[in-house]
Amino acid sequence: MDNERLPEIDNLHNDEKFRDLGNQQGVTMGEALFVSALLADPLMCKNKAAFDAGYKSPTAAYTLLKKDRVLKAIEKGINERISRTLITQDRIVNELEKMGFADVKEILNVKNGVIEIKNMDSIANSASIESIKQETYYDKGIGQEVTRTEIKMHSKLQALKMLGEHLGMFTKKLEVKGLTGEVPALVVNINKNGT
Repeated sequence: MDNERLPEIDNLHNDEKFRDLGNQQGVTMGEALFVSALLADPLMCKNKAAFDAGYKSPTAAYTLLKKDRVLKAIEKGINERISRTLITQDRIVNELEKMGFADVKEILNVKNGVIEIKNMDSIANSASIESIKQETYYDKGIGQEVTRTEIKMHSKLQALKMLGEHLGMFTKKLEVKGLTGEVPALVVNINKNGT
């Protein structure tokens, strides 16, 4: 039976916190534990989340994810996290955009072979910088102290790659489904250059 749970999990989590979570989300305590495990680690295998919630059956995750109330509880948990942290897809895309489209000429100025930081007041400019290191040392050759500044930018390539993946630009396989939902024999592989 898919709803069969391990007894020690019921005893371990038989407290008000999980009962309240279940009541608030309209799910059973076991379902609340499953939702909680998935929300705690979104990359976790759904079967592991079901096992961690105390379910014994290998098909428990599949059964749980077919229940509307469980799906609604997961959605509610995700939405609550978004409103709590204010981290949205748009905000992440905007940060990646700052890194991917940063222009070093907007940040640095070169005069007579001397590089100076031009404008750090701009949030976009400062977001594109990964680190700034300064060291001061005595240069015997010129007989004075010299300050060396190293500015490391975030990887433009990585930021642009992540933006492109978000937009679906680098799909390696294109599958075309028929009107009835079955996958026809035609599967087209696409190279990175789009051919």
